[in-house]
Amino acid sequence: MRSSTAPRRLLTACAAVALLATGCFGDGADAIKAEAEADAEVDRDLPEWLVRVFPAPGQETTATRAIQVRHNAVAPDEGIRLILDGVDVTTYATNGRGLLEYDVDQTASPVELKPGMHRAALEYLRVSPESEFDPEQREVLDTYTWEFEVS
Repeated sequence: MRSSTAPRRLLTACAAVALLATGCFGDGADAIKAEAEADAEVDRDLPEWLVRVFPAPGQETTATRAIQVRHNAVAPDEGIRLILDGVDVTTYATNGRGLLEYDVDQTASPVELKPGMHRAALEYLRVSPESEFDPEQREVLDTYTWEFEVS
């Protein structure tokens, strides 16, 4: 009969730990859940070719060192162009499969993210081998624009 009480004690202990954890971390878990829901709401407003932009639209941030764009434009004839405060910074960005990142700490970066409002725009492009040398050959399929604030 001894073996039947051990599982019961273990189950009781697990339940107590779960209740304790819920009580101790409930506020933190609620905050994380609320933040995730807010992010999901922002993500729903993005066109289907975008997964996420950072900083998020309307976000106020103090430590923005990079603009990050996660996208679905990964086919050989697709591309993304990033325009920050009216300046095309795409050639200064790291452009990988599904990710474009503009690091403002690069020595050659043409746009600094000083305190204030900033406007970013993305162009979803159809590209061809000829368009590498002739930007006029690129076809803009869609655009997305958002603002964020650096404080």
